[in-house]
Amino acid sequence: MTSPSVGLIWVYVLSSALVFIVIGTVIRLVVAVQRKQVEETRRFSQGLVEAQDAERARIARELHDDVIQRVALIGGELSALGRIIPNPSEAVTQRIDGLREELHDLADEVRAMARRTHPAILDHLGLPNALQSLAADLAVSDDLAVVVETAPGADFGAVSPAAALSLFRAAQEGLRNVARHAGVTEATVRVGPRDGGVYVAIEDRGVGMVAPGAAAKGLGLLGLNERFRAVQGHVSIASRPGQGTTLTAWVPAQGGEG
Repeated sequence: MTSPSVGLIWVYVLSSALVFIVIGTVIRLVVAVQRKQVEETRRFSQGLVEAQDAERARIARELHDDVIQRVALIGGELSALGRIIPNPSEAVTQRIDGLREELHDLADEVRAMARRTHPAILDHLGLPNALQSLAADLAVSDDLAVVVETAPGADFGAVSPAAALSLFRAAQEGLRNVARHAGVTEATVRVGPRDGGVYVAIEDRGVGMVAPGAAAKGLGLLGLNERFRAVQGHVSIASRPGQGTTLTAWVPAQGGEG
């Protein structure tokens, strides 16, 4: 006959086992729900980023295919006007030539705006060439001398188009901040392979920041963080007062495909 103490021990053991089973089940369910929420959030962010990029690409196409063509048409009409006016005065001729130059400058600005909105060169010639084009644009628009250094061995085709575009946006945002806040006229962009993916680093030797983490929101990094989360990458900023700032962005191979 089993003693009461032995029976109580078995009741305690079985109760404890049941409690552990219930706790373990609850923990597994909570972890599963959290993982699902994280994945749903990532997919939602990815959908938003893709929608924004698609809209930017549409706007860039309209700027290039519609607005620039209309500007060119107006320029042609001005040239024709100069020819049909009988014996135009020098003032009229100078005025027409001045308007044509203004239209030429406007067309260049619209082209630059289209490139900033969506870099078509990224789709056709790849990330290094797109970064070189960005550097050339900034040399004109912001008087910022940018050196682009491409490390050997990088397989830029191994990252998805969304991830490559994210790296370009990081360089674009970082260089814009250099032009606006760093107090220097030079910057370096490094791009190459790292940790099974591709990274871009934007470096300057400017004034730096006291608290780069706190400044990230004001420097547009909040949007970059969402973008890189959607392509399973990350972006970070390191800075010290008087020693410049480095913004680093990384994406995995095939990052952003789901």
